[in-house]
Amino acid sequence: AIKAAYAAIPVAVLPKATIFVGADTFRSYMLEMVEKNFYHYAADGADVQEFIVPGTNTKVVAVNGLNGTNKIVAARLENLFVGVDMMEDAEKFEMWYTRDFDQYRLAIQYNLGFQYAFGDEIVMGTRS
Repeated sequence: AIKAAYAAIPVAVLPKATIFVGADTFRSYMLEMVEKNFYHYAADGADVQEFIVPGTNTKVVAVNGLNGTNKIVAARLENLFVGVDMMEDAEKFEMWYTRDFDQYRLAIQYNLGFQYAFGDEIVMGTRS
């Protein structure tokens, strides 16, 4: 599925594309590389969260937001945007001083979302 996502990336986007998957999909991908005796990855015991697709310069990056979804997203980072709702009722922004601990404290709650600018530059796939 990761190979299929890579193959579907538009040529104009390819030099800057990154493939995002959940940590569970990433772990399966790495185990598949080991099964095929393809040992081109960091084997020093480090918590590896990214891998270069063999024969390319495209990274596969594990992101926790995709865990359990089996989704694969390929895009340029410049095409992805994050937004918040800090002007709505759901927001909470409080700051106070506590004499008990002689500290200033801050509590912030808000909704977070992601969007893209150019839909024709995004590749969405699913791991079966």
